[in-house]
Amino acid sequence: MNQKVLALLLCASSARAAQVAAVVPSPTSSQTASAQSAAAPTTLTGTPSTTAQIVAAESAVAQINTPTDTGDPMESFIERLRELQSFGTEDGQISFNAEMWLTLDYMVFSTPPPGFIQTSNGQIFAPVLSGLFTLDISKHLEFVFLGLVNRGFDPTETSVQSQPAEYYAQVTPFDTPVLNFKGGKFQTAFGQWTNRHFSTQNSLINAPVMYGQMTSITDGNDGAGIAPNTTSMVARKNSAPPVTKWIPIVWGPSYASGFQLNGTVGTLQQLDWAFEMKNASLSSRPQEWDLWNRGFNYPTFTGRAGFRPDAAWNIGVSGSSGSYISQAAYDRFSTTSKAGSSISESRQNVVGTDISYAHGPLEFWSEFAWSQYEVPDASVGKAVGNISAYSYFIESKWKFMPQFWLSGRWNQQLYSNVTPATGPGAGSETSWYNNLWRVDACLGFKINRFTQFKVQYSYTEEAGTIDPGQNLFAVELVIQF
Repeated sequence: MNQKVLALLLCASSARAAQVAAVVPSPTSSQTASAQSAAAPTTLTGTPSTTAQIVAAESAVAQINTPTDTGDPMESFIERLRELQSFGTEDGQISFNAEMWLTLDYMVFSTPPPGFIQTSNGQIFAPVLSGLFTLDISKHLEFVFLGLVNRGFDPTETSVQSQPAEYYAQVTPFDTPVLNFKGGKFQTAFGQWTNRHFSTQNSLINAPVMYGQMTSITDGNDGAGIAPNTTSMVARKNSAPPVTKWIPIVWGPSYASGFQLNGTVGTLQQLDWAFEMKNASLSSRPQEWDLWNRGFNYPTFTGRAGFRPDAAWNIGVSGSSGSYISQAAYDRFSTTSKAGSSISESRQNVVGTDISYAHGPLEFWSEFAWSQYEVPDASVGKAVGNISAYSYFIESKWKFMPQFWLSGRWNQQLYSNVTPATGPGAGSETSWYNNLWRVDACLGFKINRFTQFKVQYSYTEEAGTIDPGQNLFAVELVIQF
């Protein structure tokens, strides 16, 4: 058994109690959303260094805790199939691995649909087939590709399509992960939730509000004007969120394209860091993430610093700044704003904190984000100026039996005040959009080593006359092979 495999197995067996939030690294330690692990064991240095190692470690944890049932034909078949998905040279210098996941989501909800869902009905079936392919050359170079076959990146009524989610190369020049270089398309370094957003990592089914709920800020997509006056801005509180025109604080994992420097310093007490330059802001929509759809004219800069004092805790701070205007709106910007305005007046600046803790069967996560939007001056009427949104969530998971867990999450999103010049409430301060809170509750069941099932209920309460997706019931089946 070579040192790499030994490291994975040792850490997998010793970190079971505190493995998820305790040692789930921030994106700063180069774990990607494509690393589909509910557990994230570490290497001997204490830091997951590549996606391939994380996936291999996950398999080691699964094998230790839930050995394959040789009497189950399905498990035996999947085990044999997985043996054909990996190969490497005898000296271990080159290795290739393929991982596949089938996620079947069915949701029933109040209309208008909540979050990023696009449908005219009160229900939707959203299947996703995910394929992760990794190629490691020695321990210094890794190539990763994550492909999806689905009905759109977010649940829609479109036909099934294929799309690349992540594709990047990572270089680790030294024997320790003190410095890594990543280039391509990959998840954001902001916060911690993106490390566990995939179906096999997420203890619930949906995303927290800050990663999955529209504000009334528009990026100019679908012909929307990007420079409203105060009266028009407040009037949006009475409209259902149009997913094709409005944007959130963070759009899911934010798989934008660019470059990242990241690393980990220390062994028992570790400092994680990352700094990246990407082509799109945290709030940008999925079609903006590929370089061929949006260039590098207005890059976004994002960073995170995290501290892990021991195996149980992970504490971090994040920041990001970049233009939130879509590529489609750039050409018509001059016709939707006052003369003399520039694209630099439409930046999104985000500051966040995150914390996670795990001990035994209990896990805990929490994040807070403040997002400021610089709204360009309107051509007519009182300018909106700089406005802010505040969002946070508190989430926990309790594994009350070896195969069962309960998860819950409290979310809240609040908005700063503006003063409309005309219309209802003219001259008085009011929030620029409707404050809301949401509670999520989920029961999960690990059927066997390769299959898990979740059932979830969410309730949302939003101020104002529009209350989209007040009730949501969802079930999810995930099969790994």
